[in-house]
Amino acid sequence: MIGNDIRPTTIVGIKRLANALRKSEGIQHTNALDLASMQAGYANYRNALATLGHERAEPPKPLHSLFLTAYWREPRSIAEGRETMELRLERPWQSLIDARKLRACRALGKFRGRAPDHLASKAMYRGQDAARQALCFAARELQFMAATGLRPADGRRLLRPKIAESLPAADHTTHWIDPERGIEVMIDEPYEGAIGPEKLARRAAWAAQHGYRIEQAPWPGMYAPDIGSLMFVAVHETSAAHFDAIRAVLESAPAPIVFAEWSGVSGPFRPTFRSLLEQQAGLRAIAPLDPFLCRDTETTRIIGYDLGRTIRMPKGRMPIETHEEVGTLLKGIVGLCGNREGVRARVEQVRAKLDSWLQAEYTAAELDSERFFDVYYHGTLPMPLRKDMPAPVRERLLADLVQVRGLLSKHYPDCAPLRDVQGRLEGAMKSLREWGAKQAAV
Repeated sequence: MIGNDIRPTTIVGIKRLANALRKSEGIQHTNALDLASMQAGYANYRNALATLGHERAEPPKPLHSLFLTAYWREPRSIAEGRETMELRLERPWQSLIDARKLRACRALGKFRGRAPDHLASKAMYRGQDAARQALCFAARELQFMAATGLRPADGRRLLRPKIAESLPAADHTTHWIDPERGIEVMIDEPYEGAIGPEKLARRAAWAAQHGYRIEQAPWPGMYAPDIGSLMFVAVHETSAAHFDAIRAVLESAPAPIVFAEWSGVSGPFRPTFRSLLEQQAGLRAIAPLDPFLCRDTETTRIIGYDLGRTIRMPKGRMPIETHEEVGTLLKGIVGLCGNREGVRARVEQVRAKLDSWLQAEYTAAELDSERFFDVYYHGTLPMPLRKDMPAPVRERLLADLVQVRGLLSKHYPDCAPLRDVQGRLEGAMKSLREWGAKQAAV
């Protein structure tokens, strides 16, 4: 039975578990309350209520209003509008997450901070329902952070990322960290129908093998609790004491905001929404750009759409042979600098961009699939160097990056997409020089 490892410690938690049991087991609500109370260690609901129901209530804390807004436009009609939700939090949203860290969240990554009382979506949604669902998802992430104090983790700095990736039947997994204690927490949210007894047993075996404690949370979750996703919390055994604290706060957390219980406000697309603090600060209203209304410019052309924006590349066409020359240089750098994240990651980003440009520049008739994939990705990479890089090798790699930059400038006009790629190349060169400086100091 899903939820049989949940042990509520409050009346709110018992009621929430009872609702889940009523739906999953098809029993009457009174029976579900008794069953949930027994899982909490009481004879029945009346016994639990007598013990927990008279706990001294704390005085209510002052709440902060936060407005979430999203805009939508139907692709095949003239229908358009704005959806606005007010969320009441015990703390301002900036105390929950730094504005620069919003992009690390699955839902909030599509929002920008406009004011201490307003988060606005950067995306243009293709219908009213899609906009409302996006707002509810973002609200649930804020609810989770407000309840637990956890923050989205930078995956590159996690201690055990590869172990966490091996969790059986994992789905919609996110990584979080306690900023005060440095404790890592993994949240996994598979759909209930995809995680039966056999997979639960495999997950338990995985936890025992790798020293993790993993249990279903007493809170429905962030991803899609209204359509069947479940939340599991996983913490390494070295931080097991923190596990119970997370469960306790989630048990008493407000019910997650879901699409079916939408209580926001619908309005016209124009005028765009401005919160009270935005108005007081004199900030102008901004609506997201509809990328489907954008056009090519003198130096760029559109090759795709993402998150309410256009994906552009420079106008121009670099010869296939030059692409192959650039690809060979970049693959060599990626291989040799595999242990230098500042170089490898930036060069990976550059070759991914150039790969998409190549695909947009040539048709399948002009460039067959086998040759296309060979340009930037296929082939054997050189073994990564260890901590020590010989000075001649470093100088050669710097020269290769300069050569790539020159070839791109020769074949593409100056424009924002090209400057973005060149900036990443400059960053890789800077990291490579710093790597050499540290070695020289040693």
